[in-house]
Amino acid sequence: MRPAFLDIDAALEELDAFRGQPLGKLRINAPRCCKAGSSADRGAVPQIASTIKVEVVIDDALVDMVSGGFDAGVRFGETIAADMIAVPIGPRHRFLVVGSPDHFERHGKPASPHDLRGHPCIRYRFASGTFYRWEFEAGRS
Repeated sequence: MRPAFLDIDAALEELDAFRGQPLGKLRINAPRCCKAGSSADRGAVPQIASTIKVEVVIDDALVDMVSGGFDAGVRFGETIAADMIAVPIGPRHRFLVVGSPDHFERHGKPASPHDLRGHPCIRYRFASGTFYRWEFEAGRS
């Protein structure tokens, strides 16, 4: 029995060498507009041990992280499921409403977000088919 117990002890010592060291695969889901691959190269995904394989899946759909088998996801603003926990990983991104001088000459310059209803606008459509709902903040330029 002694050789068997020595083998077990040796196996436990071998496993103990990995204690505190990350091991396995990290799966991240991100939309195209995040440029997730280049962000990872610049440090958005910290350098981790060589024992971790990082897999970034680029998908504009708002997938269920758990059922999709993801460890993390990158999203803009509040576009996350209610049961998920969000932490910022970079500066806040802002979207701007812009138009050419010709556009404003033909359609008038909007004085408030409500005025945009009469303007032809380019809108972002999610993979699900729904449009991004514009959000405006009073007093911010």
